[in-house]
Amino acid sequence: FAQGLVEAGCTIVSGGARGIDGEAHRATLRFGGRPVAVLGGGLGCPYPIEHESMFESIAASGGAMISEVPIHQEPRPGLFPRRNRIISGLSMAVVVIEAPVRSGAMITARTAVEEHGIDAMTVPGPADSWPSSGCHHAVQEGWAHLVTSPGDVMRLLEEDYSSRVRLQS
Repeated sequence: FAQGLVEAGCTIVSGGARGIDGEAHRATLRFGGRPVAVLGGGLGCPYPIEHESMFESIAASGGAMISEVPIHQEPRPGLFPRRNRIISGLSMAVVVIEAPVRSGAMITARTAVEEHGIDAMTVPGPADSWPSSGCHHAVQEGWAHLVTSPGDVMRLLEEDYSSRVRLQS
């Protein structure tokens, strides 16, 4: 997904967390994109610590590292929902690759829809997969689109842009 979206000119924004976030940023760097990582702590306290070199690569590539808290603020649980709101506010759409129902990724997606009026998109996983349960739940509830390729994401973004232009004309 990251490769296809970077090749289409998209910027990849995430929290730089373990798992999909880190992989998306690494792929974005590999394919010449400029990732944006929004941290749940200060810029001087990279978290997770094992992503420190990735964060340095993001900054060196012309991407961005963003935090709304003081530079030496240690990450703590109450800061992550705030970080997720910033991620959704910076995004044209939120694509969730894999997330359980109760997760930061689903908070970000729901915030995008409810507070920022942008699309949430999810990638389906196996029907009995706990890590994909949030994606399935969002589609079942009707507040997220199901996507299976970067082309689906781009099509939905183009449709959304076209409808907004028509509404404003």
